[in-house]
Amino acid sequence: AFADDLKTEARRAEDRLAYVAVTRARRILIGSGHHWRPDTTKPRVFSTYLAAILDEAERQGHLEASAPPVTPANPLITEAEPVTWPRSADTEALERRQEAAAWVEQARAGAGVVAMHDDQLLLDAYARVEGWDADLHRLLAEARHARARHHEVTMPTVASATDWLRASADSDAYASELLRPMPRRPSRATRFGTRFHRWVEHHFGATSLVDTDEVQSADAEEYTDADLVELCEAFAEGQFGERPPHRIEAPFEYALEGRTIRGRIDAVYAEPDGRWLVVDWKTSRGRHADPLQLAIYRLAWAELQGIDPSMVDAVFHFVRSDALVRPPDLPDRAGLTAQLAAVWQDRGQSVTGHG
Repeated sequence: AFADDLKTEARRAEDRLAYVAVTRARRILIGSGHHWRPDTTKPRVFSTYLAAILDEAERQGHLEASAPPVTPANPLITEAEPVTWPRSADTEALERRQEAAAWVEQARAGAGVVAMHDDQLLLDAYARVEGWDADLHRLLAEARHARARHHEVTMPTVASATDWLRASADSDAYASELLRPMPRRPSRATRFGTRFHRWVEHHFGATSLVDTDEVQSADAEEYTDADLVELCEAFAEGQFGERPPHRIEAPFEYALEGRTIRGRIDAVYAEPDGRWLVVDWKTSRGRHADPLQLAIYRLAWAELQGIDPSMVDAVFHFVRSDALVRPPDLPDRAGLTAQLAAVWQDRGQSVTGHG
């Protein structure tokens, strides 16, 4: 059993290494393998990783040639002529190396200088200058590539409310995230907000899965366990502390301008006059909040209930101060549709991200 566990752990280590190797490729991933070595009498089989790469390349239409059939005898012994390795994919670089080798041979023969731009340089000085020139050419090529490089990024057809807020605040930055997606580690402030949301669920005896992407907090702030205790006490003593919500962490999904918007509403309260109150908890110390977030939540609840958005009120509740902020004139479906078009469709349903 111990030997089997060792094999399992070794395979997991290989999986992790393969994952790192594959996901670091920015534009091109090259996989290679072989059936034969000069000293083998039986063909080797491709690894599961190379097989997965070949299958994906074939699915994407990037497989230029399939693997040749395996011969019963080792062709490296019976058929193939010896070849040099590695084979050069850059003929100009090979020519430069061959020219440099010729200079070395000249130097060994007694010719200790090389003519360059009508100047006479010793071989070691000339090699240093060549290195400078090569570095300059690479830097200039990278600079030109960086300035000219741009990509048209099609916005996703399914997005969260947070995605919409990020795209609205900085469309180029959001396009860059789509162009080269990277995992985002939750900040301390986001984890703090998640802990508070879970406490509120426990406070009202509710349970649901909190999506950390939907928890809005200021990343610049630092929080401690004492801050969480203080925040929870402030909520318990505030205007919503003893008021049970109709729904808490209510998930929603609705279509808008050909796209699906998803998210979670912190809390919804039923008002005595038949109206609804959508509340978004704010755990930060400041008073900054994007009204677009409430507009998205307000329309979501109206869609869920099949009512006009005018029957839904929406507020930010800043828990620390027990203050309500009610943005005026939140847009309805037509207004949100116009905003969505302005953010995501002004450039042919795409935005330009610079890499």
